[in-house]
Amino acid sequence: MIQLSEQSRFILKCLAEGQTIGEILQHQPQFTVSDIAKAAEDALRLDNFHRETSSKKTGDTNLRTYEVWTKDEDSTLHMMLSNNVAVQDIAKKLERHPMIIRRRIRQLKLDDL
Repeated sequence: MIQLSEQSRFILKCLAEGQTIGEILQHQPQFTVSDIAKAAEDALRLDNFHRETSSKKTGDTNLRTYEVWTKDEDSTLHMMLSNNVAVQDIAKKLERHPMIIRRRIRQLKLDDL
């Protein structure tokens, strides 16, 4: 299990409370800009770990769930919907969960195709 160091936890708490990087460095002279960057990197690593493990726990082994959609994928989605391809088949083609396909259809307002 990935855990945050005490230093990273303290820095992230300061940031969450609204302190700027400059304020943290001024009030905590033992910290450097690199320490703050490392805290952010640790938090992202922990977030990615959490997303992957929670996705696997729910049975969604398709880790593309959290990837940003490309213009090509949106175009493929639009074309496949225009050709009345089933959501399950679109999901297989785009390697995404059917629920994510349905959400993208709503986001792009393609419900009527």
